[in-house]
Parts: sequence; C-alpha cells; structure tokens
Amino acid sequence: MTSAATKSNARAASIAATLPELSQRPTFIVHQLNAELARICNPLFRRLHVDLITSRILVILLERQNAYVGDVVEMMALPQSTVSHQIKRLVDAGLVERRADAADNRVYVVSLTRKGRQVADECNAISERIYAEVFGDFDAGELESLVRNLETMGVKLKSLKASALDRTS
Repeated sequence: MTSAATKSNARAASIAATLPELSQRPTFIVHQLNAELARICNPLFRRLHVDLITSRILVILLERQNAYVGDVVEMMALPQSTVSHQIKRLVDAGLVERRADAADNRVYVVSLTRKGRQVADECNAISERIYAEVFGDFDAGELESLVRNLETMGVKLKSLKASALDRTS
C-alpha cells in the first residue's frame, strides 16, 4: 500500500472513530434538507402537475434550451431509467419534446414545449423565492464556501465505490 493510501485509510479510520450521531452527519443533513424542500415545494408544484424532481428537469431545460438525456441524467445524479421515466411523463404531459439527435440517432435531445416553458418559468420562480428566503442572510463568502463544500462532497461521493465500503469483499 502506498504512503498516501495508508494516510488516507488512517484518516478515514480516525473520522469513523469520532462519527457523530446521525442527525449531525452532513450526509444526513443533506437528506433532511431535500426532504424539507419536497415537503414545501410539492404542494406548490402539484397545481402545475409536476413534483420536485420533474421541476428540476424543467428548470435544467429552461436554462439550457435543450439537453441530451445523458446530460440530464448526470446533472440530476439519478439512474438513467428514472430520468427516462420522468422525461416520458413530461412528454406525455406536453411539456417536453424528445427527438433523436441529428448527428447520432442513438442519442436523444429534450427541449421544452411552449407549455413546458410556462411551467418551467413558474417552477423557477418558486425556486427563486425559496433561494431568497433561505440564502438572503448569507454574505457572498458564506454562500461561496457552502457551495464549494457541497461540491466537494459531491465529487467525493461520485468517486466512492460501494465495493470499497463492503467489508465482506
């Protein structure tokens, strides 16, 4: 084992030895935050016939104009099958168009319909109001630090393999 790997394993063991209770673990706090967002947003989105997940897909498309399905999968950090199902629901509702890419018909591009743009605008307005309420008292440095730390967590989680955590292998 390399010196860097040994240090990394020792640091991980030290952190595990001082593991806080569940309610104080950043990963659980992120879970709670997402659950609170769903609790707050889903009743607002219900009148638009979407939920928190589909609203996020609509806002991605609003910001990008159109996107490859694979890019939406990556941004949403959800399984391909879940995103494909959500996009199918949005297509069936007349909010999104799905078409084969002109350069590669194995790849699909999705974009908002006129109706989808209206719903996405409303979803984005709800998101803007929540953002203002939650982060209105943060200064720019605090917000930048928070985003940077969350992005670091995301990078580490993406690189983490379940097999590395499985003590039976």
